[in-house]
Amino acid sequence: MKIGLTGSIACGKSTVSQHLKQKGCQIVDADAISRALTAEGGAALPEIRKAFGDGVFSGAALDRAKLGQLVFADAQKRETLNAILHPMILAEIRRQLDQFDAPGQIVVGDIPLLYECGMETLFDTVWVVRADRETQIQRLFERDGLSREQAERRINSQMLLDEKIRRANAVIDTSGTIEQTQKQVDGLLESVAASAAPVRRRRPPQTLHLSDDVPKGRPAVPRRAVRVVPIETEDSPRRVGRSSRARSPFDGLPTPVRFLALALALLCAMAPLAIADEPITVTVIGPESATNSSNEGYKLVQDWILENTGVLINQITLDGTNNTEKQNALLTGDTTIDVWWGDWMQYSEYGMIRTINEYLEAIPNTMKTWENFGGLSTVTDSEGNVWGLPRNCNRVFYQSFIREDFLKQLGYTEETYPTTFEEFEKYLYAVKEADPFGNGETIALITRGNMTTMEYHFLGGFTKHGYSNWLDETDGLVKPYYLQEGYYDFLEKMHQWYADGIIHKENYSWDTNTVKQYLASGRVAASAAYSTDLCNQYINLRANVPEAKWWASVNGMTRNGELWETQIKAASGAMLFNAKSSDETIRAYLKVLEFLFSDWANNYSAQKGPQGIYWDYDVENYGEEAKTLHIVKDLDYEAAGYPKYSKDFWYSIGLPMESDCVMYDADGVQNMQNEWIRHQGDTFAAKAPFDININYNTKEMTENVMSYNDIQTKVEEDIMSFFNGQKELTKENWDKFVQEMYGIGMQEYCEELTRQYKHAKGLD
Repeated sequence: MKIGLTGSIACGKSTVSQHLKQKGCQIVDADAISRALTAEGGAALPEIRKAFGDGVFSGAALDRAKLGQLVFADAQKRETLNAILHPMILAEIRRQLDQFDAPGQIVVGDIPLLYECGMETLFDTVWVVRADRETQIQRLFERDGLSREQAERRINSQMLLDEKIRRANAVIDTSGTIEQTQKQVDGLLESVAASAAPVRRRRPPQTLHLSDDVPKGRPAVPRRAVRVVPIETEDSPRRVGRSSRARSPFDGLPTPVRFLALALALLCAMAPLAIADEPITVTVIGPESATNSSNEGYKLVQDWILENTGVLINQITLDGTNNTEKQNALLTGDTTIDVWWGDWMQYSEYGMIRTINEYLEAIPNTMKTWENFGGLSTVTDSEGNVWGLPRNCNRVFYQSFIREDFLKQLGYTEETYPTTFEEFEKYLYAVKEADPFGNGETIALITRGNMTTMEYHFLGGFTKHGYSNWLDETDGLVKPYYLQEGYYDFLEKMHQWYADGIIHKENYSWDTNTVKQYLASGRVAASAAYSTDLCNQYINLRANVPEAKWWASVNGMTRNGELWETQIKAASGAMLFNAKSSDETIRAYLKVLEFLFSDWANNYSAQKGPQGIYWDYDVENYGEEAKTLHIVKDLDYEAAGYPKYSKDFWYSIGLPMESDCVMYDADGVQNMQNEWIRHQGDTFAAKAPFDININYNTKEMTENVMSYNDIQTKVEEDIMSFFNGQKELTKENWDKFVQEMYGIGMQEYCEELTRQYKHAKGLD
């Protein structure tokens, strides 16, 4: 049984198609076929190159914009393109339909322009998906951010839904809930399964050639009985009345011409973007997106982006609680999310995202930015597939910050600031005793609230490989960081600091917000928290303690003459691209990023608000040099009626956090960040682990090492117990801990680490 599935924009066809797939039907996706034919390596490319030359190509990729310009301007070239694409598209659709045409098998042709291209003859029955017009408009508003006028224009540009319904064998009304829609589909499937004969006779397939005489019109199609499947609502479904609008441009065209229209539409959809009257809408979401999309500042920036790129960024805002769960609910719902932030390993496993290798050449400025921060290794698998764009640097290391005003109170000069671990430790004990905040409330050292942060900051001073996996040359196995020689010495030192009150006794029960509150309070003498935690609270600290200032070890501290810091591979979180989103949509999003990365002022305007309204270069005080040094001043945006714009949203769509750490400001916040980012982004002076570019697959770990989760739990619990004194830290007890780890599966864990490392390096 072959079912043709079609409908109009925002009628819910994709929802129906997905449900049919879940019910075991084979799906033949016309859009996917068309994209594949003209994608890099596509079957149509050799013939297109032969017919149109190298001028419509960029390397191995088709330059669809150039090809589109040619065929739209020249009727003969349009016929040539039609002669290439039409047989291929039709042949592939037929091939896939026949491939799955087995007894009892249901094959669904998901074809948006099924009637427009005369392809109903390929199917035993045709189902049309409908929704009332107001539902379509509302969906386009929610999904694509379109105005009512824009939504109606898109609906009106298509073939009359009435006409499709008139011709259909069955109609699925999606105006109700998803469950109601699915129930209708299930009912139709049951009818199909119970039917012994096809719903209608199929006409023999016809092959159309440009050399054939083109008929002046299409033979009249007999009106067939239409089955409208009811939904369980108080109001019975109603047929859509006839519209008085003009007919679709496709209506009445001979099949070859209609198919040419389809081919041209597909080319336009996949073309590099140009600013057009009708904007391309990209729907984005990020779990850390806190900016309210109703914020006037957001709308101002949204309009500014639209004006300069022709792309409308439609933001879905989450409220800050259980955001990951909410995001996943949206991703599996009826709303199309084009771009979001998450773990690429997780989402690629379920086939939800696409690789972006084919797009990278089109975003040179964006790529240059990421190359400056270490490249795309964190989002690249062992086969070289790039699964997204990172949001932060792909490598980080953690340096400690020291209160410079406290240093001076203790008699330090810039020449005697701590530069070694030993000098840093001496300062911690001195500030603990001196208690510069008063009342015994000075916190000598604060951390993020977990042991891992301390390992990030200080383990590199005690072990050869720092906080990283390492290769044990005695047996050739890759092993986790806590099995390195020197880890016990590190743990002993951290326990001593905790016992002596250098680290606040309650630090490890604090959540991140509590840590930030203490950083802003003025009580903290040194920080081993994330640098962004500190930098983001610096303004609050200066408000509470005007004289407060931080000094960072920009050249790296040493222990026993060696740099103690270790480069850490950043998390696999990245901006991800929906596998179901169109090529056009993906390119639109990337065009926005490329625009923002092409010029410093563009980037800054996206985060702070457009230049001239929110900010401008401080030429008055610094002359033209302000533009090269990026010395800026805030404008009176509040008086202008615009609230201060938050940059959280643009972080959520892929602007790297460090991109705004290059400008000057008077209070020194950015200067502190400047030092940090220069150290991190320019020098990478910290120790680099041997496997820093390896992406270990946690799913494979859990599948191949049955005790993997038990190992992780025991490491976390036992090391913390040694640290805080719940377990006595002696060499004997530590050796016993290591033996227990091997007893629950450490050998298998090391073997799996080694297997994945060798595979990634091509050594297996």
